[in-house]
Amino acid sequence: MALISKFVSEISASAGLAKKNRYWVVFSSPRVLQNIGYTSEELNRIIIMCDSIDIPGVTIRTSSSVSYVESREIPYKTDYDAIQATFYVDGNMLVKAFFDDWIKHIQNAKTRNFNYYDDYICPKMYILVEDLNDNVRYEVSLNEVYPKTVGKIGMGYANNDIMTLSVTLQYKNWSSRQILLGKEYVPGEVSDDNVNMFDGNFSLDNLVNDWNTQQEGYELMMAEDYLRNLDNVSPLEPVIPIK
Repeated sequence: MALISKFVSEISASAGLAKKNRYWVVFSSPRVLQNIGYTSEELNRIIIMCDSIDIPGVTIRTSSSVSYVESREIPYKTDYDAIQATFYVDGNMLVKAFFDDWIKHIQNAKTRNFNYYDDYICPKMYILVEDLNDNVRYEVSLNEVYPKTVGKIGMGYANNDIMTLSVTLQYKNWSSRQILLGKEYVPGEVSDDNVNMFDGNFSLDNLVNDWNTQQEGYELMMAEDYLRNLDNVSPLEPVIPIK
């Protein structure tokens, strides 16, 4: 009983247990999709359709090294495995068209030539994990993201289920950070002087618009840029459902 009480006490002190359905996904359009006319409003609608996504893992590759008969595994490479995301498909098929256009702009279907890498990558994608009080407690930042696979969709007259699209996302690498309770969250930086970007003075529309207009040179807007715009930001719209 003492062990159970201690377990319950530790869970309470740790703000409970994390839930898999408390997350946001935020990303910007690659250059090729902006050039063909996808708007930030359309990107917003696509983002909120993200039904599930993996938090990425990492694998250290090793090789066996033998010295004086003893064998040990020596690391030689870090691998970042692709992640899986699932999106609800809207009635206008915007979600499907977006990922179709994205992956077909990686390689030219007629010439078979691959396009410029910097044109088809999304510079950054954020996966934000919230606690039960809607505070961002963990941030994963994926760099240089693009779709590796756009999955097939099975159709059938007897199937009345909601259509979903599975997308495998490849990326260069990822980083993460924990946002401690009492610390205010700003994308890319945490400081006692920073303003909480996810309170009532923040909107997803503003974040996506800022990222899309600040992509020249693929440098995303940092905390100082956000802070300068806070006075003009509209209240948070309920665009991302709390699951």
